Amino acid sequence: MATHISIGHEVTLEGATRLDPASGKLFLDVNRVGPKFAKVGNLSRADEARREELALLGASRYRMSSNLEHHVRYSAIDIPWPANLSKIVVISSRGSFGADDLLRQLDTCRDFNYVVDNNVRVEGRGAAESLVKAIKKQASSDADLIVLARGGGRLTALSPFHDLELATAILQSPVPIFTAIGHAKDMTLADRAAAASFITPTGAGNVLCARPAALRKKQQQKKRSSSESLTLHAKKPDVVDGDIYRRVLNDLEVTRTAHVRLKADYNRCVQLHRTQLHLSGFQRMQLRSRMIATTLVATILCGFLGLGLEVGVSAYWGALMLGCAAGAIYVLRGPRRALERPIRAQSLTAEEWYAAAENVATPRRFRTLWPGWQKPVGEESQFRYRILDAEGPHAGAQVRQTGR
Repeated sequence: MATHISIGHEVTLEGATRLDPASGKLFLDVNRVGPKFAKVGNLSRADEARREELALLGASRYRMSSNLEHHVRYSAIDIPWPANLSKIVVISSRGSFGADDLLRQLDTCRDFNYVVDNNVRVEGRGAAESLVKAIKKQASSDADLIVLARGGGRLTALSPFHDLELATAILQSPVPIFTAIGHAKDMTLADRAAAASFITPTGAGNVLCARPAALRKKQQQKKRSSSESLTLHAKKPDVVDGDIYRRVLNDLEVTRTAHVRLKADYNRCVQLHRTQLHLSGFQRMQLRSRMIATTLVATILCGFLGLGLEVGVSAYWGALMLGCAAGAIYVLRGPRRALERPIRAQSLTAEEWYAAAENVATPRRFRTLWPGWQKPVGEESQFRYRILDAEGPHAGAQVRQTGR
């Protein structure tokens, strides 16, 4: 059940409290977890209510969704940066390890200046009010960007960042505010109200330091493309037309080659299908001939048995055996007759040809569908067909069998 429990759920527990004399901490020793738990507890309901109030104040509905993620997959250019970035204010508590990691990264970047406001509280009673005052103070200064940073901690330690008043101050701030609070799994109300949020202060430092290099690269690409455009326009009209003509010819040749290759693949697939139909049709016709011949031979044997026992009229049984023998010889020659040239060619559409080929069982029908094809020898796994000539999906193609 632990895989279904998340933050904000209410769970029924059975156990006892224990006080540690050394540390003064109160522990809960759990013996059993109840069989049922509330899917949505008071904490989740309160968080949804705060998100709805924040949306009514003008926050993006996307930023209020439950599946919101931090700006992890964004590039350094796609982040909603301010128009001018020359001064950054970092708001964090004094001695915060997360803020120290961020500041060490900012020390290596020379493209902007930064100042630190560490006269705030980020945990405990009055922390939310202290952060709101710091944001209003720095928003009225000459800062271009404000970064709210704090390291990881327990859920109770991050409770000030779930305060609605703090989130409202972040949302209504005239200066863009980025947040770098806790770890990747922590998504506070302050993160939702911010212009951009990062999984850790270190992640925010990586993006802040990578932005100038990415911006310079983008400007160089834009300058290079504009110079290439000017060079192209500076060419003479006949040179430009010649380049376009050669490019069109090259594209046409590539298209023609692809068309020829596609047509060859199509013909190959059609002939392979026709070959499989030829093999299965011949086997079906051969099996049918053998079954009929076996029945006639059984009739002949019964006739001989009747003559031996002097049952019935001898002339009748003699005529019957004579007819059955002739029929058996005729039927057994059916596969050989199927490979002869047809007397009259039939004109069939592709749909009619395929419908007849899937159900062919007589020699006459077989040789009209595959005129000139040779008899398949051996098992299909030991022989293959080599297409010699084919002019269409139901044309009279000739094949040659070769051993693998």
